[in-house]
Amino acid sequence: MSRVEHLLPLGAWGMFLGLALKGWVQSPGVAPALLVLFHGLVLWLLARRPGPRARGHAFGTLPAVLGTCLPLAFRPSMPGEGWWPPTPWILATGAMVQVVALILMLASAWSLGHCFGIRPACRGLVTQGPYAVIRHPLYLAEVMCAGGLWLVHPTVRNSLVLVVLGLLLALRARLEEEVLGEHPGWENYRRKVPALPGAPTYRSVP
Repeated sequence: MSRVEHLLPLGAWGMFLGLALKGWVQSPGVAPALLVLFHGLVLWLLARRPGPRARGHAFGTLPAVLGTCLPLAFRPSMPGEGWWPPTPWILATGAMVQVVALILMLASAWSLGHCFGIRPACRGLVTQGPYAVIRHPLYLAEVMCAGGLWLVHPTVRNSLVLVVLGLLLALRARLEEEVLGEHPGWENYRRKVPALPGAPTYRSVP
């Protein structure tokens, strides 16, 4: 891993952490605090990670970067702009979804440990924690978190951001699975653990 390739993610996540801290100071709450913890954990994981043992196509970096930055494009809805008013029930539900998603994001990132990375690479095969239930819990949690925010601010712009984010994370998951296919334990894991909750698993080949 080159020095530049190591420092760029650290700089980017230092910026994300700074933005999360700013948001928490301006609007204290459980979700903003969890977001600060998540970005702090990611920064720590990136700082101590070893180099990957295998790489995917360089194209895999693009959806990873875009998917990471895209949530910054969400904008609060102005009065009368959203598809429904921000009632107390909507606000509570959106906040609850974000909190659950952020807890799952923290658990997923912690489970990844030194295998956490931005660019698709085979840094090891993680099968514990949320990864024992589904193959991409972190990406699912990111979509859930964005969905909770969209529920409170359901504008056309935010709807487009949510859809594009989901597509980018789905592409990112597929690219990562192509690289993880080089791991000797991948096929067995793929057959046992579904990609999404409730999705059918692969049958064993006799």
